[in-house]
Amino acid sequence: MLLVSAKGLNTARGMGVFEDVLEGYRRIRLLILDEWLLFPLNTTEARDLLEIVERRLGVSSTIFSSQFTPEGWHSKIGEGVVADAILDRIVHIVKRHPFPRSKGTPTFPQ
Repeated sequence: MLLVSAKGLNTARGMGVFEDVLEGYRRIRLLILDEWLLFPLNTTEARDLLEIVERRLGVSSTIFSSQFTPEGWHSKIGEGVVADAILDRIVHIVKRHPFPRSKGTPTFPQ
């Protein structure tokens, strides 16, 4: 298991091994991004995510597990053009598997 964190990516950048870490994310056969966009991304996080998504596109599988629908992702990614680029690469090829909510389960804002 490999954990993706903004702190880990920043550390890799500071150590001069950022490209190696990105290559490692590309090679992972299945990357699961759990709690996808639970918190909005800052500029650096959004750009790092674009790099990861771009490298994995058509090469490896990625699961985005989120409480939010794709329609609400753009505003949480921020960085307008970067958000557009990320979503252009994932939303059009996504296979959605929404889970039914049980009675009494709260809904979350988009």
